[in-house]
Amino acid sequence: MTEKASPDKDKEGKTHDSGSIRRRSFFISILVFSVIINSLISSSIFSSSLFTISSTHAQQTPPPPRQNPQERQDEANQRAQQTQAEANQRMQERQAQADQRTQCTSPKRLCGNNCVDTQTDINNCGSCDNPCDPINEKCQGGFCVNKCGLGQTVCDGICIDTSKDPLNCGSCDSPCNEDQFCDGGACKSQCGPGETFCSNDPIVKCRNLQTDDTSCGACGRNCETMFAADSTCVTGRCQCPQGQEVSNGKCVPTCSADMVRNPSGVCECRDPTKVNVNGQCQCVAGRTDCHTAESSCKDLSSDAGYCGACNIKCASGMSCVNGKCEAPCPEGQIRKPDGTCGCPDGQHFSTTFGKCVPICEGNQVNVPPNGNCGCDLGPGTFPEKCGSMCVDTAHDENNCGGCANADGDICGAGEICNNGSCTCALGQTMCNGQCINTQTSKQNCGACGTSCNTDETCAQGKCTKPNTNECPLGQNFDPGTNSCKSKCTSNEFYNTVIGNCEQRTCDSDPNATVCSTSGNCVCNSGFEHIANQNGCVPKCGDTHYRYADGGCCAFTASCQGPTGPPYTCAPPCPGPPASSPQNSC
Repeated sequence: MTEKASPDKDKEGKTHDSGSIRRRSFFISILVFSVIINSLISSSIFSSSLFTISSTHAQQTPPPPRQNPQERQDEANQRAQQTQAEANQRMQERQAQADQRTQCTSPKRLCGNNCVDTQTDINNCGSCDNPCDPINEKCQGGFCVNKCGLGQTVCDGICIDTSKDPLNCGSCDSPCNEDQFCDGGACKSQCGPGETFCSNDPIVKCRNLQTDDTSCGACGRNCETMFAADSTCVTGRCQCPQGQEVSNGKCVPTCSADMVRNPSGVCECRDPTKVNVNGQCQCVAGRTDCHTAESSCKDLSSDAGYCGACNIKCASGMSCVNGKCEAPCPEGQIRKPDGTCGCPDGQHFSTTFGKCVPICEGNQVNVPPNGNCGCDLGPGTFPEKCGSMCVDTAHDENNCGGCANADGDICGAGEICNNGSCTCALGQTMCNGQCINTQTSKQNCGACGTSCNTDETCAQGKCTKPNTNECPLGQNFDPGTNSCKSKCTSNEFYNTVIGNCEQRTCDSDPNATVCSTSGNCVCNSGFEHIANQNGCVPKCGDTHYRYADGGCCAFTASCQGPTGPPYTCAPPCPGPPASSPQNSC
């Protein structure tokens, strides 16, 4: 007979099943194990940090957007180039130190036994012994870069745009199925909702024709090039931003109702007296808006219809001066800034003509009948305007017969202008292009080319030997050489015996004294020196003249007799006394 197990009792006398006790012990063991595990995890710094970062990142950081294959390829290329650039920089620094010992000309440097340009050399790109991939890369600026342009990838030695190539879609050797096309580096069987397949699009085949600025309303309809710069696609139509409109291919601010856009695309005020100031039509400084139908900006300081105020109009014939109605200025005059009447600039008031006449240039004058500028050089002249000057072309040596810069002549030396022709003066003859007085010229005596001897002079057109009365003024006759000599100084006299000037002496002359300051011999009052005598002789006076030998004769008589004192006077000669030779008429 089997004995049934009796239930256990606890301290309180309650009865418990032994199976229940075993289950409770099992749960307690699991709890203790969990506490131990948690303690171990809490004590591990790395595990705790990793757990916290992982938990926080899982809660706060959204998963990164999925990149298409072309973007991943471009990002990988950029990382590779950056790493290559850093390595090249370090190698360039080491190479620069080595180059100091070489003789290569910059920008080349020594690599092995050759001078190479590490900026372009495909085998030494950026530094020596740093080759680029000869198939897919080139050396540019010291970096190995993709042979292809931006957005392209080298596939089997050919530059491919993997964003649209169906055989290399997203990356090389990634073909799409026959019923697919490559769009943005991804193989697609059809465009998404709201998109249209644009077969001629060189980049993206699927376009939203309602919002796409490059295919707005139709494939390939680019808003910027076919409508206006800065325009966008709104519900399939290219539009400028709010408050703007199209002008000359650009989006510009819309003109207000009182403006019109000119051919240059600028908003101008319809009222020509107003200007556009920050989009509003305003009067320019000095004018007031009187709100008239046209040209509403008025100058209240000078407008006779709006003088001083918009509602004041001057009476007929009056003018507005500084905001006040004034009587008009006389005919031909204008109102000056100070309010007075006067002639316009370039004119002056002439009392002769009683009006404003032009201000003339040079020696021109205002001439009748209307006061215009003209020439008037007086009676007997033939005035002509040469430039701004009036000249008498009948007598002007610089404009003879007309203006010199036109058909006139400039007379030569010694010539005069006579009735518009250049001629020699009265008593002169033209000899070899010069005007010569043949009555006195030793080289042309009496006629051109007739020359006198060296000891002769030309008098009245004849070659003669000089005598005491024929010496030129300022010279004395020398009997010894039978020629004229230079006149002596005031303190000398000409000694005809020795034929030369001799110092004057005062010792034996009662009519002379020695000057205390100069030491010269000075004649007393009423006496004077003459050229060929040592002593002082009486002055001839105003009614007499003196011959070369010192004699005085009245203007009504001529001197005769032997040379030297005493002198006697004969009846007068028929000619002027000064021209009569001594002892004869």
